[in-house]
Amino acid sequence: YYFPFKNNVLFSVGSDGLMSFPNHGWGIQIHVKNSSKNTTEPFFKEYPTINCNAPFIESSQKINDLICKSSLCFDDKSTTGELSLSFQNKNVKSRKITICIAIIPYVQEGIGAIKEIQYLSNDSFLINDSSRIQFEQSPTNIVCSEFSNGDIFNVSLNWDMVLSAKCNDF
Repeated sequence: YYFPFKNNVLFSVGSDGLMSFPNHGWGIQIHVKNSSKNTTEPFFKEYPTINCNAPFIESSQKINDLICKSSLCFDDKSTTGELSLSFQNKNVKSRKITICIAIIPYVQEGIGAIKEIQYLSNDSFLINDSSRIQFEQSPTNIVCSEFSNGDIFNVSLNWDMVLSAKCNDF
């Protein structure tokens, strides 16, 4: 799905759940951490659906005994969006859920470009000195890394609190 906004901002969502801003060169991917295996797996297992009455995307899937739901809505006048995630545990045992959100240099068309990313003290990330992502809650771990270090989800399993990264090859 592609959504055009004012100021030539374009947002897209792929069948794998990759949310991206193609004309900014970066995207967001979400994984759920599997603590027993020390791995992550994609949050989106099924193709998201779109509400034709508004820029509103929904997804619901089951990961083991966990029902995961997401909704993404936009204010098309300001090009801001809000992503909401909810979980329902269907197991009798309580469980801790770790959500991994990656800001990556990929868009649906292929490789994008992140020259610099940094975490700011107000629970937000600044990307290429022009884009900002704000979190409602403070992350428990932040890992900024270069492409040469490998997949960010794998790197994040072993690193803690790396608050910025710059790509000198940009």
